[in-house]
Amino acid sequence: MGEPVRIKSLAEQMLRLSGLSLRDAQNPNGDIEIVCTGLRPGEKLYEELLIQAESQPTKHSLIFRATEHSLHPQDLWPRLDQLEEALKIQNPGKALDILSELVPEWKKAQN
Repeated sequence: MGEPVRIKSLAEQMLRLSGLSLRDAQNPNGDIEIVCTGLRPGEKLYEELLIQAESQPTKHSLIFRATEHSLHPQDLWPRLDQLEEALKIQNPGKALDILSELVPEWKKAQN
């Protein structure tokens, strides 16, 4: 997958490749300023590409195949409709039960 890249470095590189310049203390007349705002609620520092962290190699040494659990759409859509209905009638217990069935890797909090 390669080495992690700092977002700020990536943004600066994209500016340069677009023919623009960075506006900062050293260059107050630059085209675009980068403002670091920090993480917002729900944001993560990294993304997991594999839920079960297992993959199989392919013919190409840098490409791997993941086999993840999934539901067939004819089974998924009715369950999503039931989840939506549980949310509409404000039944969190039912909604969480359906969610835990749809996403078996997720464990709801035990009270």
